[in-house]
Amino acid sequence: MNTSSQDSALSPLLHWLDQRQDRVAALQGDLTAFRALGPENGGEGELAKALYIEDCLRACGVSDIRRLDAADPRVPSGLRPNVVARIPGRSSRTLWLFAHMDVVPPGDPALWHSDPWQVVRQGDMLVGRGVEDNQQGLVSMLLLAEALHACSITPEFSLGLVFMADEECGNDYGLAHVLERHAALPEDQRFLRADDLYIVPDSGSPTGADIEVAEKCLCWLKVDISGVQCHASTPHKGRNAFVAGAAAVLACMELHKDFPRRDALFDPPCSTFVPSRHDGNVPSVNILPGHDCFYVDCRLLAVFFLTRAAESQGLPTPRLSRGALRKLQEYHWPGNVRELQNCLTRALAFCENGLIFAENIQLGPDTLPGDIARPERGKLSCPPARADSRQPHNEAPETVEHPAVQPAPAENGEQEAAPVAEDAQPRLNARLARLLPQIVELGSISRQEYQDMAGKDISMRTAQYDLQILVRLGLVRREGRGPAQRYIVLPAARGFRA
Repeated sequence: MNTSSQDSALSPLLHWLDQRQDRVAALQGDLTAFRALGPENGGEGELAKALYIEDCLRACGVSDIRRLDAADPRVPSGLRPNVVARIPGRSSRTLWLFAHMDVVPPGDPALWHSDPWQVVRQGDMLVGRGVEDNQQGLVSMLLLAEALHACSITPEFSLGLVFMADEECGNDYGLAHVLERHAALPEDQRFLRADDLYIVPDSGSPTGADIEVAEKCLCWLKVDISGVQCHASTPHKGRNAFVAGAAAVLACMELHKDFPRRDALFDPPCSTFVPSRHDGNVPSVNILPGHDCFYVDCRLLAVFFLTRAAESQGLPTPRLSRGALRKLQEYHWPGNVRELQNCLTRALAFCENGLIFAENIQLGPDTLPGDIARPERGKLSCPPARADSRQPHNEAPETVEHPAVQPAPAENGEQEAAPVAEDAQPRLNARLARLLPQIVELGSISRQEYQDMAGKDISMRTAQYDLQILVRLGLVRREGRGPAQRYIVLPAARGFRA
């Protein structure tokens, strides 16, 4: 379709939308009144709002509507609704729009000039809880469906509309649930395709010209402080948890010094640490509190651990491929932050040319911190995590020129060990020292051939560690990828002595 024909097709649609200012205000007023708060925020969920949206869709002729609800016993209805609608176009390829139905609490009502749950119209401005986040998306999607119906327009692409729950508190019952349910459907019933187009109108600019392509990693911390309660007239008999909490809050304001990395793709271009919510402690002014609790909203650049590990080894900070990032996001991290640090430090050992691939990310019991119980080998259960953050992945890889530290797995029943200290030097372990002459004689070797040569059923991961040590020592070079990858012996390996 050329530009003139596109303009001609859009003209009646845009004219119809231009006449719908009152409809925008009416939809916003109706949606705001539902108070769609999640149970974490003392609400009853989004069901009433979802039923209203379904009615709006049916009223404009949309018949392909399905619900992918998530069970949640914390709300009266026992479920968190997710509405998926599709309007057929000339092509089965679909443009998907996503918006969330839940909102955040209005905060202190005294700070509002009007009831936050009743929309007030001030010229072209609408004031009310949720009118921007994310009802601007909800209303735009509903208006588009109404416009296509009113103007009898069949779009070039099919149009998909997804109205989600639980975006404000983690997506567990929202988009993450939708994607899990979709993945479990039979192939012929799946509605999301790789060649479809996806837009999430959650943030933007007044003109709509800005497109957000990445988000930082989200980390919410709850900080509990325990002291000793006593009467305020005898403070020497107690330990003031409120004062200790205040000191911890101020310490949070200094965390940016430990996370100094900046990335101009984000605004602000750095990790942020914001003390936010504070729970009540004691009911009376004359009681010294023995307990205090506050929360911190952290937005992190995910490359922090990679940067720290790389700098300790004199390497440039590597990039994560899309596959590596997806693998990290889908893992549930039973060992928390320390397991993530172990995992990324190990992945750095396999990094070449500044890019870490999914195959370099090793997950499972061997990356758990020492005080986390390891499940039996072969019985690790790793359900997908609820990932709601994205990182940039389209930057050009850097060149790695310096040697990296490599672990030396022990020859034992597990055949694997944790990485050596970051300041250690690459060295041959006993197994490599024994096998190096045979590798030199062959001239090249694959990972599988090395496993066969080593015997004792060593794991693929241990074989990769060993061969990577040879790469870092300049004794072999790696060629190819996947099953065809081989390690070519270099002149330095002949006569090399450990």
